[in-house]
Amino acid sequence: MNPNRPFAVTFVCFLAMLFALIDAVFFFTDLSEGNNAQWMTDHINSARLQLVLHYAHSGITLLACYFILKARNWARWLYVIATGVRHALGFILLSDDSLREGLQFLRFRGAMVPGLLIFVFAVCFALFRRNANEYFAAADRPWWEREKES
Repeated sequence: MNPNRPFAVTFVCFLAMLFALIDAVFFFTDLSEGNNAQWMTDHINSARLQLVLHYAHSGITLLACYFILKARNWARWLYVIATGVRHALGFILLSDDSLREGLQFLRFRGAMVPGLLIFVFAVCFALFRRNANEYFAAADRPWWEREKES
């Protein structure tokens, strides 16, 4: 029984939170480019959907990582499902040449590569290892049972 948080879980969460914050902040610089500004005025509904989906993904990542650090099991599943769906959607739309212009923003971008690498590392080496499973299982027990086992 390992009641302490594994280093890999902490590392993945801090990296994911850092990249989510960087992505949210630098998203504004991408919006101010000439072609993007013109596209946004031409496709206002798609631009609004893009903003909502982009900030929802950053918010879900920040929320999930915070609660992963608090040893909440549902949070690691939220992170895995939300990030997996986002990257899967990006790859599916990458291969679709008949993509409508209004959904162009959902395509896989190069800026998604660091997030994809963190996601693969999180799933393969951090969030579902034996010590991580023990960490999340220990949080479900009352504090008096955790202290007896320590």
